[in-house]
Amino acid sequence: MIGVRGLAKWLTSNANIDIGFGQDVAAQFAAVFRQKRVVVASYCLLASVFWIVLSRTVFGRHVRAIGDNETAAEYVGLPIVRTKVWVYSLSGPHVRLRRRAVTPRKNHQGNPNAGVAYELDAIAAVVIGGTRLSGGKGSISGTLVGALIMGVLTNMLRLNNIDSNVEMMIKAVIIVLAVAVQNRRTSE
Repeated sequence: MIGVRGLAKWLTSNANIDIGFGQDVAAQFAAVFRQKRVVVASYCLLASVFWIVLSRTVFGRHVRAIGDNETAAEYVGLPIVRTKVWVYSLSGPHVRLRRRAVTPRKNHQGNPNAGVAYELDAIAAVVIGGTRLSGGKGSISGTLVGALIMGVLTNMLRLNNIDSNVEMMIKAVIIVLAVAVQNRRTSE
């Protein structure tokens, strides 16, 4: 991740790339994909598709089994490497779609520094939604709830002009607390 981020910054000389000004294709793309209803609809559609994949397919059962206990899944004979390759391959287009949804909203610019610390938000949303970092438990609906909670929290902090560094620290504390609560529930 750090290497790809560095490559993006190097290729762009740390410059913003303007999109969506004028009447070109990028402007039309930005006009459509910055609308909240398009962003929310695509988010809900992807969540529904991945819920179906994880809960109703053999592939989804393999993913859950590997996430729960990779060693046991290997002993059972599940295709560990192939399943992991597919998981990462499916996540790539999802990230690309998300990036295309975010870029037009941010001042019509592609910024090589945009998205820094978004991985912290993703981890926090997933953990708050009930997914164990050690694997074995998690759900799409829980992740959606976690994402909504993180969105509301981020909005509250930014509306109150909380420094972005303090915001990251608060989110880190939330992740640690959520993991501590999960560990306490697991030990009981």
